[in-house]
Amino acid sequence: MKWTRPFGPVGYQRMNKLMALELIKSIIVLSQTGERIYAQYYDQECVANQQQFEKDITEKNKAGNDEDIFLMGQLIVLTRKRNDVTIAVVGSAGENEMILSSFLRAMCDSLDTIYKNEISHALLLEKYDKLVYTIDVMIDGGSLDVVLFFLRCPSGQSGDSGSVGSGHWGSSKYYV
Repeated sequence: MKWTRPFGPVGYQRMNKLMALELIKSIIVLSQTGERIYAQYYDQECVANQQQFEKDITEKNKAGNDEDIFLMGQLIVLTRKRNDVTIAVVGSAGENEMILSSFLRAMCDSLDTIYKNEISHALLLEKYDKLVYTIDVMIDGGSLDVVLFFLRCPSGQSGDSGSVGSGHWGSSKYYV
């Protein structure tokens, strides 16, 4: 019996389109004073004045919460503070905030790992290339790659660190 691909070439193209989630409008990293460290706007039309938008995020985020979610016009903004840095993810008001929140958590966890839990304004500027690379790997043009984005929960096997590609795929659970 000859093995064939279950979806065929056209099926894989359709599957790849289904697995791309286009929901990020922008990713912004701001200092405590509201100074831009990094900003990437994937939808230029969503924000006319980027600098004013970033100031508004800083003002709304001064309440002291480590994590916050709020609406600004037709956009939903999720923020997370790390030391003297605020990381914000912006999406359309109709987007699923749980997916945006999971993405923000995964991005902050990745940055914590890379910067050894010492994320600060000075360190981000010193190792700016790592920040840009991390964001670039996680998101491409406003789209999340679901295969890379979903985290894997280890099945409890000894020696299974929970990293993608370890253990047996059939005995694992996936969560966002």
